[in-house]
Amino acid sequence: FAAVDNFRYQLEIQNAVNTIAVIILFVLLFRIFAGTAMHPHTGVLVGTVMTAFLDLHHFFILFMLINCLFAFTATWVFGPERIDFQDFRSSLNTQFSMLLGMDLPEGYDEDPLLVAYVVSCTVIIFFFMLNFLLAVVVEGYMKVREQIQLNEAEFEFFTDLFFTLEAKVKGVMNNWPRKRDLAVKLRRMFVKRICATHLRVQGLDVKGTVDMFNHYARYKALQCAPPEWKGAFYNYDRTDHL
Repeated sequence: FAAVDNFRYQLEIQNAVNTIAVIILFVLLFRIFAGTAMHPHTGVLVGTVMTAFLDLHHFFILFMLINCLFAFTATWVFGPERIDFQDFRSSLNTQFSMLLGMDLPEGYDEDPLLVAYVVSCTVIIFFFMLNFLLAVVVEGYMKVREQIQLNEAEFEFFTDLFFTLEAKVKGVMNNWPRKRDLAVKLRRMFVKRICATHLRVQGLDVKGTVDMFNHYARYKALQCAPPEWKGAFYNYDRTDHL
């Protein structure tokens, strides 16, 4: 019996390890999902969920309430006669199968009450509730999409990735100040436009100043003057794009 007890103990340890591994995997998936919000385009899914979170919250409350009411009714009416409605859990499983478009209850067309239940459950839960959910998600997506289109500081994901790495390499080679520190100092100047001479205040040499100025001159989000103006001035109100 000692060998059997040891075998059971090893099985319990293995099950515990598997459970912990599954939890860790779900945490990693959630972190990856949340990490996509680092860029506006890849963060559309996260942005949609966050924008429509309040509506989704109330939708799922209503959805669970209606499902439970249908399951309770089906268990009470059909439970004594049908195994697929023998208890509350079985009724919920049957409704979930119907929701996914799987098999309907066997022989449902032979019982008028069961026909009424199937039709009402399908119409209310499938046609109405799922279309409400789709409307909520689409509305949230459109709001996020509108915000992305108004964002002047972002490009396509790989383009932004290349520009970020390029700015990092140039910053190290030319001893550029940190972007956040530079933006804070430029805001404190209280000027409407920023030109290359303002960057000299930050302790950069002539080459570093010119390289930094020319680098950020490519971004339309930082420009406030028409292209024909010489000097490529920048609006200090937009230094947050740095």
